[in-house]
Amino acid sequence: MTASRPPARSGRTEKLSVNGGKVEYEALVVHTQTVPVATMKRLLALAEQGAPIVFFGKLPNAQAGYADGEYASEDKKVANLATKVLTDTDAGYNPTSAAALASTLKKVVTPEVTYDANDDVRFVRRSLTDGGEVTYLRNTAATANTITVRADDQFKNFYWLDQKTGKIYPASVKDGAVTFRLDAGGDALGRGATPAKPSNGIALLAEPAGVTIPQSDLSKGLPAGVDRVAPETTVPVSPRR
Repeated sequence: MTASRPPARSGRTEKLSVNGGKVEYEALVVHTQTVPVATMKRLLALAEQGAPIVFFGKLPNAQAGYADGEYASEDKKVANLATKVLTDTDAGYNPTSAAALASTLKKVVTPEVTYDANDDVRFVRRSLTDGGEVTYLRNTAATANTITVRADDQFKNFYWLDQKTGKIYPASVKDGAVTFRLDAGGDALGRGATPAKPSNGIALLAEPAGVTIPQSDLSKGLPAGVDRVAPETTVPVSPRR
């Protein structure tokens, strides 16, 4: 993973490039307190090059190994390196709530698809070669969770992808936003993950005009565990410039 542009808080930040430049990320979010020392050193190096490093919640302060009995000193190295990312660079951030995380990410990334602040959502986004975006959402709450996803107005066609059944459903998106209720956990895919409890997931595919899935490949209705609800407010997403 590399980064090259000097840091700047004005919105011009370096992207993280992996796999020889085949994949790029606009920021790296670290949501754990346990990180290997070598990884922390690399995170500091990336931050020094301008890549946004976001520590969500409590700062890393430990590494997982016994370290031949030197674990206390190794843990201290992790904590010191995390502090350096924040104090010695202009690309380190430490939001401690979902709202603060959303605010921080707005400063450093320009996502085509995003979601409203929600502590019980895990969200992963991937860009497709046809210009589309696929987002994977997972409800980690113990109860049903109301989630709002917002998309850039370049996207015109939306589909739910049910990973459990392989079925595809049309998704109703109005003014670039869809609000839906995702059932609580019960999905074995969530076991053994972080957090270590069952969770429920669904994927939303956003495609630009002219890119569609044949009607014959679509299922009627909604995926199991997904209920469409009307949003309290609808705020269109401004197009990227």
